[in-house]
Amino acid sequence: MATMPQVRIHAANQFSIDEVPVPEAGPDDVLLRVLYCGICGSDLHFVADGGVRRGAGQPMALGHEFSAEVHSVGANITGLQAGDRVVMNPLGGGNFVGNGGGQGSFSRYVLARNFMTTPGLIYKIPAALGDRAGALVEPMAVSLHALRRARLAVGENLLVVGAGPIGLGITLAAKHLGAAAMVASDLSDYRLSRAAKLGASVFNASESGLQEFLVEQFGTRSSLFGPFANTHIIVETTGSAQVLKSLVELAAPGTRIVTLAMPVNPEAPFDFSPVVAREIELIGALGYGDSFEEAIGLLVASAGVIDMLVSHDFALAEFSQAFAVARNPAESAKVLVDCRR
Repeated sequence: MATMPQVRIHAANQFSIDEVPVPEAGPDDVLLRVLYCGICGSDLHFVADGGVRRGAGQPMALGHEFSAEVHSVGANITGLQAGDRVVMNPLGGGNFVGNGGGQGSFSRYVLARNFMTTPGLIYKIPAALGDRAGALVEPMAVSLHALRRARLAVGENLLVVGAGPIGLGITLAAKHLGAAAMVASDLSDYRLSRAAKLGASVFNASESGLQEFLVEQFGTRSSLFGPFANTHIIVETTGSAQVLKSLVELAAPGTRIVTLAMPVNPEAPFDFSPVVAREIELIGALGYGDSFEEAIGLLVASAGVIDMLVSHDFALAEFSQAFAVARNPAESAKVLVDCRR
């Protein structure tokens, strides 16, 4: 039986590259040869927790944001053929790739089940989009979905809290969707420098005076409760309850706050009084909606700045080094892994 390397979690903060059987495609399946796979913030949490459900289902295969090439298709498959370059919705069709479904894309191959009965499971990527950029489609779909949930309109002002890979994707996508002005806030000057190159004004969160900085960038909005910075939308990507609390405190009446990070401390107390009094909207965003095709188009149109999203490339055999770099926000953005090496 043919085998392949695959990164799997065995316990909290313990993973290894294991040899596992290469999946075999049945009549309704598509076997994908993984090209590049990105390390996601959720991957960092999965490793720290020992899996999706804090240790349940170990060993757990890791990796879900990837570009691939069709290796082979089952007898019932139409619309795809060997050699097609594609991206996959890892949560579609009951596959749950890299999310506890038995497969992960830090490996040589991934089996896409239920292709014919799952619209939007696999998308072809155009020649204009390289293999590396293809691995950014999934996180860009996350960013676009968050902004669609926020109902971002042309000419609105946006604060992005957290300039990691998703925050950078939000910044790029917001510019694409017509945001008037953007501010990115983070503790890492390394990441903020990338946000600045994507068009955001930047603020190091270790300093005081964020509200004053927002006033400088966005102007002032008057209200019954006094003046506020004219911020229309805040996107929170850190998962910190304390950060979310501070954002509610500075939000102007009617501000829409979108959070797309699972809370680090979900039981932390939270005062909803300002939310009610100032009619602030708290909006959750999870996954992609139907944003994959739009993400592909955005990345094709943004070819000149894609390197602002990606900071490092490693081979699959170097996954331990890649993971260590991805865990250090002071020196990394999106870390990609070439799963052919």
